Amino acid sequence: MKQFKTVPHLSDTELFAYMSAQTDLRAFRDWQIITAVQTNKGK
Repeated sequence: MKQFKTVPHLSDTELFAYMSAQTDLRAFRDWQIITAVQTNKGK
């Protein structure tokens, strides 16, 4: 199983706001994965 880590260029709230602003479904899903990885550290 792969483990992903992010380097927090954006805070959690900034990342969530950027994800919520996406209009394209594919882009939203990509940002949703990045948000999940950043906000669930160590899981």
